[in-house]
Amino acid sequence: MQNEVSYVLEHMTKELNNAIGNSIIPNNSPFWAAPDSVQIGYIADVDHNGQRIDDAAHRRGYRYGGSNPYTIWFCTNPIEVMCYSSGSGAEFLSRRITAFTPNYVTTDNYIGIDLTGCWDPDGSPNACGTPDNPSVTMRTRIKMPSVSTH
Repeated sequence: MQNEVSYVLEHMTKELNNAIGNSIIPNNSPFWAAPDSVQIGYIADVDHNGQRIDDAAHRRGYRYGGSNPYTIWFCTNPIEVMCYSSGSGAEFLSRRITAFTPNYVTTDNYIGIDLTGCWDPDGSPNACGTPDNPSVTMRTRIKMPSVSTH
């Protein structure tokens, strides 16, 4: 479980380092969220030129849950409700994630990610966190150097 959760966090660290902002939401956060799941979407500086370009080729996102419980996906060209299908450039990362909590902090310009994984995420027949069904929780802070805090 530790390898699976750390793989997802490493993927996020690599990709979110390229976040440059988001013009979709009014509070100037670089992220948007979907109401039926935990999703973070952002504009990425994929050209590495320091310019925010808000078009489909520069949008990225992560989606947890929704109609696919315990799964987490990475999407290029995400449409908010479609970031879990191959039509949105989705890449499947894990099916054992039981909790995904992003927390964007503007004062220090980072996003905190809490991620919990469990071997058998529905907890049947053994509850998560037992010796027969191990779980792990990891937390990281991802600095986003290209996102302005003003």
